[in-house]
Amino acid sequence: MPLTGTCDNKPWAQTCKDGQMQASGAAAISSERFDEGDFSGHNFNEINLTDRRIKQAIFDHATFKRAVLTRATFRDCSFVGAILDEATLRRTVFENCDFSQSSIVNANAEEAIFRATAVLMYKKKESKGVRQPKMHFDGATLDRSKFTGARLAGAVMHNVKATNVDFSNCDLRGVSFDGSTLAGSTFTGAKLQDADFSHAVDAQDALPDWARLVVNMIRPIAKADLEAKLISHQNWLDSNGSKGERLNLRGFDLTGANLDERDFSGADFRGARLDRARMKKVKLIAADMREASFVETDFRKSDLRGSMLSPKALERAILDGALLDEPAAG
Repeated sequence: MPLTGTCDNKPWAQTCKDGQMQASGAAAISSERFDEGDFSGHNFNEINLTDRRIKQAIFDHATFKRAVLTRATFRDCSFVGAILDEATLRRTVFENCDFSQSSIVNANAEEAIFRATAVLMYKKKESKGVRQPKMHFDGATLDRSKFTGARLAGAVMHNVKATNVDFSNCDLRGVSFDGSTLAGSTFTGAKLQDADFSHAVDAQDALPDWARLVVNMIRPIAKADLEAKLISHQNWLDSNGSKGERLNLRGFDLTGANLDERDFSGADFRGARLDRARMKKVKLIAADMREASFVETDFRKSDLRGSMLSPKALERAILDGALLDEPAAG
């Protein structure tokens, strides 16, 4: 039978007789099954579930502080809002589990496997359906945790707070980091192919240079949003910084945009894609354009003096009549 019910408000299920506790919580946990049980809000702090196999259990808003889950396997379990701070998750396997809004601070998840798999569900043999895979960390906090060598391929990590996390040698292929913060995190040796950092708050600063060659860092921008940013930047220039806001188009996709005759002095274009954009007669004095792409960008009669550019950045740009600090090919 699954662990269910409570006794004297204890945090886990126990067997009671005549008001007397017949088994300790530890004994009950070691002898009973968690399968298909609902343990929402229960206290499992410092519990040892090494090598346990648990499926279809609900641990929403439960606490697992300093718990030891080494080599345990959890399938189709829910940890929404759960607290796993300082937990040991070494080589733990989580298949098709939901960690939305959970807290995993200062935990050790070395070589853990977070795997979303499609699960075949059978009903009376004559019919079957497929449960859609999910491996969500939406809104979770992973601060100061160690995910060295963990397998997180394909996980959804939207609005995750992942500061000072060790992702060394972690498999993050295809992971989406929309709205997440990554300051101070380490990605040495990580697999990052097709990972999406385009909407990560500080990905430009957190990711090493080599990572930008394999991850998606480019963000789309709506025409109305771009126009609003351009107006605000012009106000910033006109008021000498007292009004409006300095233009920040870092990492945005501006391919083919018409930006002729604008004043972009002091703007931030780092990592932006400006391929085939029209930027004739623009001012880019002291603009930061490092790591930006300028394939066939039209800079004719523009002023790029004082702008910060990556080496050879303008080799494929159109520069007829442009003002530059140094001669450039184009």
